[in-house]
Amino acid sequence: MEISSPGTLYGTLTLEEALSGRSSVRNKTLARTLEKVHVLEGWGSGFQRINTMCQEYGVALPEFTEIGDMFRVNFYRRQNSEIGDKSAINFKKMIVEYLAEHEEARSQEIADVIGLKISRTKDYITELVEEGKIVSNGANKNRTYSLKK
Repeated sequence: MEISSPGTLYGTLTLEEALSGRSSVRNKTLARTLEKVHVLEGWGSGFQRINTMCQEYGVALPEFTEIGDMFRVNFYRRQNSEIGDKSAINFKKMIVEYLAEHEEARSQEIADVIGLKISRTKDYITELVEEGKIVSNGANKNRTYSLKK
């Protein structure tokens, strides 16, 4: 998928600087207002968050380019399902290893440890339960997970 936007990065900000987490704000008053109402946070973290999400989902990192007075981002499909499978295997392995070291854990605790969002972590936990590698204990908010004995 290709997304093109008229205009370039703001001011003297280079692509390399943006990718490393530096930001340059066009409208500081608007940015501060959006930050106060919790719509905008983590200035300069957008490119890094995009890259992290692509890694989490096992897809190639996007390509960011400035072409004349346009900024373009190319997102790529999974070319080979093995990429996503390897990523899933690694995260599922991390979950099993964590539960081997701890008697039981909640999904949020596991998400914090492996560095994924709770929704993606729950997907992996569900797969592990279906595979019979871990078991769920309790219901809803009190649910914990442990290794199957």
